[in-house]
Amino acid sequence: MICPHIWFRLDGGPQVDLVRRGRNMATTFTGLCSHHDHQIFAPIENQELEVSTEQLFLLAYRAGYRELHATIEAAVRAQQRYMSRVEQGLDPRHSQSPLGLAATAHIANSYEMFTYKSRLDVAYAANAFSAVAHHVIRFVVENPTVAVCSVFSVDHIRVGDDVLRVHLNVLPLTKTETVVVFSTLRSDATHATAFLDRILNSHGVHQRYEISRLVLNSSENFAICPRYYDSWTQEKREAVRTYFTRTIMVSDLGYESPHLYLF
Repeated sequence: MICPHIWFRLDGGPQVDLVRRGRNMATTFTGLCSHHDHQIFAPIENQELEVSTEQLFLLAYRAGYRELHATIEAAVRAQQRYMSRVEQGLDPRHSQSPLGLAATAHIANSYEMFTYKSRLDVAYAANAFSAVAHHVIRFVVENPTVAVCSVFSVDHIRVGDDVLRVHLNVLPLTKTETVVVFSTLRSDATHATAFLDRILNSHGVHQRYEISRLVLNSSENFAICPRYYDSWTQEKREAVRTYFTRTIMVSDLGYESPHLYLF
């Protein structure tokens, strides 16, 4: 599978390479032990995906688990980098520094994601699968091209004490059918529907373009089929990598390019 690898240079911001990873490395979530992973997600791992209410909830729930794990990892790494520089005398111990502020921001982000996921935990424990609302889009493809499992925040839309958070799953149902699922807490559904207006009210090739652009703009956890990636021109590869890189820190859904199609 072809996946983005993100790394940061102290003097140059985020850098991205699109790298090949084995299927298990690209798709396996390691935030749970195997027992609890199987216990929770068996209805989507071991049963045919019929996009039932329970399965849709579990797809969103798995994305929530994955995002919480990723934000905690990022916070730990940022804090470790900061403390290492403090120990080396490169950053001050008792006053602000850019790396120290970045570490604090990562910790705050992981706490906010923990608080959000706790609401999903309550719904799961009560089998209240309808607590999460979904928009499901299906379309026919010649071959599966991309898979996505993520949660992203829409920072300019406030909902209560938090921002709007949207779960995005893209996965093949069969060799010729792909499903795209947008999920949100039901209490946030009106805001999510408005945000997704361009996708939900478009069709065919244009709808796939809008979904592709949103994936690259808002998700870092996606995998591209190697055979499909190998068919890309160098210009398309560079366009996708560049757009993904420029939107790591700042969203840019106004950018247009014919090279952003992922389907």
